[in-house]
Amino acid sequence: MAALNFQAAGRGVGGEDSLNPGPMSSTIWKTLRLSLSLMGRSDLNIFIEERNLLELNKRLKVKDIK
Repeated sequence: MAALNFQAAGRGVGGEDSLNPGPMSSTIWKTLRLSLSLMGRSDLNIFIEERNLLELNKRLKVKDIK
């Protein structure tokens, strides 16, 4: 979640600013899907499919870094 939030905010995973962050990594989304599956949270798959980071942050109680 932290890596996706950093990408969404236009920063690299180390927190550095990026003028061209590019698309959010599909590898990170795939890893998140696997992690949530192992946690028994397949109910959140719809938000991964939609790449709905706001809803995932809310449901997982992750503070958005924006």
